[in-house]
Amino acid sequence: MLNRRQYLMTVALLAGMSGNSQSLMLDDSRDLQGSWEIISLETNGEKKAAAEQDLISLIVEGDQMWGVKAGGPDPKVKFRLDPSKTPKGLDLTIQEGQDQGKVVLGIYDLQGDDLRLCINIFGEASRRPSEFKTQERDGIGFVTLKRMKAK
Repeated sequence: MLNRRQYLMTVALLAGMSGNSQSLMLDDSRDLQGSWEIISLETNGEKKAAAEQDLISLIVEGDQMWGVKAGGPDPKVKFRLDPSKTPKGLDLTIQEGQDQGKVVLGIYDLQGDDLRLCINIFGEASRRPSEFKTQERDGIGFVTLKRMKAK
């Protein structure tokens, strides 16, 4: 049983950890803002050649992101980051279209102007990817992006 002093120290430590996680989330969210060029794309264990990629870029604005395709934009998704996980967690909630309200789980890695996203697009809904790779018929999409310079 914790005495009062141990309890207060534990609460203070947990509050500090929570604040640090919140700070990381805000930092990463801020650093994600802007336009991202698709460098490589892999789904279900298959890499897509640049000529085969329908997805051209990813736009991040506020707490929303959407893909841009040759035929127009994808539905917007609201994102929530969890930088306290390893790898860092990403929850996407679809905001438009027939899948509106669906939550898609993923992971992300942001290193300066380089971004990696691995998302459970078509797989078991409750399963978050645990590494940045895909396998045959796993329903996972893995994309590598580079920040686009402002014109």
